Amino acid sequence: MTQTTEDIIFVIHTNKYSGSFERQLCAYITGQIGECDVGRELAELFKEELGEQEQGGIYDFESIIGSQPDDHGIYRPCEIWPTPGRWNDGHGKHFDLKEGDTGQHCPAYESVAIYFDEVPSMAMIKLMKERSYVYAKEHYMEPYFKDRTPLTITGFTLIRKTTKTVLTEVELPLE
Repeated sequence: MTQTTEDIIFVIHTNKYSGSFERQLCAYITGQIGECDVGRELAELFKEELGEQEQGGIYDFESIIGSQPDDHGIYRPCEIWPTPGRWNDGHGKHFDLKEGDTGQHCPAYESVAIYFDEVPSMAMIKLMKERSYVYAKEHYMEPYFKDRTPLTITGFTLIRKTTKTVLTEVELPLE
């Protein structure tokens, strides 16, 4: 038996490790939160600011938002995402890879991926982009243990990820 699944992923690239704000950014730009409930205040702010345009309107993210389980099995509409061209030295230092560098490096997770069950409309994409910039400027709060440089949105990507799963069953004898 073969199964094919498709995820639509809207990715926001930034200049900072995204594990300390991915759920809050998602809540602010889509009004959606996961089972963990992180970002509820920002999701409510989305609903206040968008009003009737939100539920059933042109910005009805609830009807198309997807979700993925985290490593504890908690479903949420977003996760951290590796940033193209950015690397991590394994000690929290992020950098661009220089030509000819063959050292061992890990991906830098400075991006936020938001999952959808279908491609968001152009109006939704425009709104998410606009609200990402506002979040970075007005709502991002730097964790106490990090540097104080401002959060900068560096780009956006829309991904269509298709996964094909082939299940093969082999009947085994009872003995």
